[in-house]
Amino acid sequence: MVDKSQITAIITRDTSLQQKATELITAANANGGRDNVTVVLVQNNKTPNRPEATKPAAVLKKSPNVTEGIPTTKQDTVTSRSDTGSNNITAQKSGNGLTVLFAILCLAFAASSVWLYLQWQKSKQLLAEPVKTVQQDQQPRNPDEIKLQNALNNLKGDTLKLSDTTFKQPIVISDTLHILKDTLFIKTKGNIVFKRDSAFNGPAMDIAAPCKVIVLENIKFEGFETAISVFNTSLYLRGTQFVNCRLAIQKQYLLANEKSISADFPLSKIITDTLAKTTKKPDGAR
Repeated sequence: MVDKSQITAIITRDTSLQQKATELITAANANGGRDNVTVVLVQNNKTPNRPEATKPAAVLKKSPNVTEGIPTTKQDTVTSRSDTGSNNITAQKSGNGLTVLFAILCLAFAASSVWLYLQWQKSKQLLAEPVKTVQQDQQPRNPDEIKLQNALNNLKGDTLKLSDTTFKQPIVISDTLHILKDTLFIKTKGNIVFKRDSAFNGPAMDIAAPCKVIVLENIKFEGFETAISVFNTSLYLRGTQFVNCRLAIQKQYLLANEKSISADFPLSKIITDTLAKTTKKPDGAR
């Protein structure tokens, strides 16, 4: 993702190795970053070994022990040669050390590249496995349930009309129906029944906290642990029935965290058909 000239410009700047590595990664991501980005920078901080030049032995002329009028002994010649050999050995050892160090760095880089590749392959497998599990284990929602959720999501106005001629009865609920509308009136024509799937234990209908007014008319909920989960929303039921539901309505409130709260939670006025028939006034009015 980064060309040679850009790499050269970054690594020749007078900055730290960490800063250079960061700039290289940033440059790769800025140019697309289509794959993992790995940067390895190595800097030799040792002082370069520069052996001093050795003065060559003087050319012998007339006498093997005399050079340009300066007497030279056999011991001096041996010492000069010994010093030269010592410098050569030191330079050779230094070169061998740098070669070994470079070989170790190459091996380390190769090992890290292999490890990163294996981790990348492992992460691809881990990402792929959950998708297969969901496809195999999760039961798909039935067509009527999908149609109903899509109708709730795509509703243009505030009124949704359900008909038992459009939806097969009962509508088996295998996942919660989510209501996100600010105001919603669900009116039914005929017999509309929401029935719990045997493997489902969540609420049949979840009314989100931002909703203000929800009206449900002539709907029957059957066999749910919780039929309707609602926050502090104005919920109106008209002819709604709950059959074998452990909790008909579960109401929740969002309150300020770590604040002293003063609030009144008034009782709801609930009227059933049976109660209405048995509580008539003497004149026959309700």
